[in-house]
Amino acid sequence: MVVVLVAECPNLEGKTVAFKVFEKVPLLEDQDKALTLIHENQEKTRIEAKVENGYAVAEVKLQHCKEDADNTDWETTLDPDQGELKTAELYLKVEATENVFKILNNGEFLKEIPFKFEAAVDLYEIYHNHKIYKTIFENAKKASYYYIDSSSKKELIFTTKYNKIKSKYTSSFYGGKEVNLIDLRNYKSCNKNGLKFKFDMKVDDNRPWVYQDTFASLLGAMLEVGYEDLFCTGFSKEDGSPGVSSSHKNGFNGDFRYLRKDKTGGRLRLDYDKQKGDIQGYSDLDKDRQEKLIDAFYNYGWKSFLSQKYGKNKMLKLKRTTPDSKHMKHYDHLHLQGYDRKFIKKK
Repeated sequence: MVVVLVAECPNLEGKTVAFKVFEKVPLLEDQDKALTLIHENQEKTRIEAKVENGYAVAEVKLQHCKEDADNTDWETTLDPDQGELKTAELYLKVEATENVFKILNNGEFLKEIPFKFEAAVDLYEIYHNHKIYKTIFENAKKASYYYIDSSSKKELIFTTKYNKIKSKYTSSFYGGKEVNLIDLRNYKSCNKNGLKFKFDMKVDDNRPWVYQDTFASLLGAMLEVGYEDLFCTGFSKEDGSPGVSSSHKNGFNGDFRYLRKDKTGGRLRLDYDKQKGDIQGYSDLDKDRQEKLIDAFYNYGWKSFLSQKYGKNKMLKLKRTTPDSKHMKHYDHLHLQGYDRKFIKKK
C-alpha cells in the first residue's frame, strides 16, 4: 500500500521536515514505537522530505518488512487465519528544523481521526437490479461480497478466502494465468435481515470451486430467488480442472439439480422413455420456480443453459435453455455456461 505524506510548510522553503508514523492502538508495533516503512527502497522509521513550493512530500509504502527481525509480519496480523480482518489506525508525528510544528498539537496529526491500514481485500457490490461492481487490489487474498437492496441498504454477505492457482487454462475467458477460486462448501447458506438462500452439495463432491467473479453472480442469483432447496452438483476442481465435464474450467460453468415441487432438494431424474416419447419425472418438476431461477442466473451473468432434451408428447420447455444433443447428459441437472466476462464492472 503506497501512502503520500504531505505537510504544508509556509515560510520553510528549502528546510527539511521529518515524518514518523505511529498507531493509535498498538497492533503492528509496540506502544510509542514508530512503524518501519519503505521510503526510496529503504526501511526507515524517520522519513525526511525537503520543503518545495510550500509543501514537504514523501511517498512511502506501508508493508511488512520480513527482513527486519524487530518487525512483525503485518499481513498475518491484519489477515489472521482465524477470526475477522483487523484494521490498524495510524497517525503522524512531524518535526521540522524550525520546530514550528511542535507549537500545534505537539507535532501530532490525525491522532483523533487516524487513517486506516488494512489487508488487501477485493470488494464486490451486488445490486438488486442485476448490476455488480468490483474493486480489485494487488495481492488480495480475500474478497468481501456485499448486497445492496432497493433502499440502498448495504449488507455484507461473506468475506471469502481465495485459493490462488496457476491456471492450466490461460485464455482471458478462463481468468488468465493466475486465478482466484473460492470453495463453495464454506458458503452454502445465508439468512441476514431478510436475505436468504441455502444449497447443498454431495459430501464427497470434488468440484466445489468457483471463480471469484462467478461467485458474486451466484450470490446475486440465489439471493434474488431466496430458495432454500438448491443443490449444486459442481463447478470445478481445486486446481481449476473440469473433472468429468470438460467445460467446467476455472469455476465458470456449473450444474444445479432441477427443482422439485416437494422442495426436498433431492435428485430429480427426467428420464427419456423412447417407447412413449416422454420425459418421465416431469410431473415432479417445479417448472415455475425453475424458470425463475434460470432468469436469475441469466440476469447475473450466465447467458446459456443446457437442459434435458425435449420429449415428443410431454415437452420439457424451460425458458432460455437449449436441449442437449443427447438425452443422457442433462437428465438430472441444469448446466450453466456462457458467462459474460464483461458483466461485472470495475469501479
